[in-house]
Amino acid sequence: MTRRVFGVDFSGAARAGNLIWLAEAKRTGKGLAILSCKRAAELPGGGAERDSALAALRAFIAATPDAIFGCDFPFSLPKKLIRQQSWEAFLTAFTHRHADAFREHCRSQTEGKEPKRETDDEAGTPWCAFNIRLRHQTYHGLCGLLRPLVTAERAVVLPMQPAQADRPWIVETCPASVLISLKHRPPYKGRKLRDNRAALVDELIRRNVFLPLSPEVERRVIENSGGDALDSILAAAATAVALREIEAGRGGGDALEGRVYFNVS
Repeated sequence: MTRRVFGVDFSGAARAGNLIWLAEAKRTGKGLAILSCKRAAELPGGGAERDSALAALRAFIAATPDAIFGCDFPFSLPKKLIRQQSWEAFLTAFTHRHADAFREHCRSQTEGKEPKRETDDEAGTPWCAFNIRLRHQTYHGLCGLLRPLVTAERAVVLPMQPAQADRPWIVETCPASVLISLKHRPPYKGRKLRDNRAALVDELIRRNVFLPLSPEVERRVIENSGGDALDSILAAAATAVALREIEAGRGGGDALEGRVYFNVS
């Protein structure tokens, strides 16, 4: 089976449906083609509010068993903060009341320090999983997206779980790490940086990260001032390479801490 490839730029904001972007890509003999790029609010049953957006995203993932999804939020914590023997048990026990409670729980165990996972250090991710800038993303990604899918056996999360042919696969990606790996990280998020986004897209095409975009996808990516649409196609590019590595038996990663996939070549 040839798996479909999706990159998900995730958000834990109250109106996450407008901020979560989903890009579909296809591996071709000429390179990676970006087929579409849309907000979670545009999915069947989706909406701007976080609960409806996450429900729609969960439903879409569960209904797409022939796909791999790369999502850009931390799937785990450093090992020393995990008391359970398996990642599945950690996910089941992830029952913090809200994102701030999750952050304070972690900080209470680290004397206020913010350690990263080994895979974060390798990928150069910007922050630890419970950093104040990332706490909502991590919290809602774990309890609002992954836990319902995993406990209902509607998807598998790699490398913590074994791949299963009849279920969608979910892996962790980081668009910022993609750009760091390319040694090219210009500012591109903001209303006044439209030209920067256009230049970055041109640079990524020149470097064969993906093929030239269709006019519609290019318009959406460049006009989205937050850079979320662009991040979703970066996530898709990393996910396509992750799929190639997994298929070749080189997926790697730690069973508790996971792996951030960020290579695009």
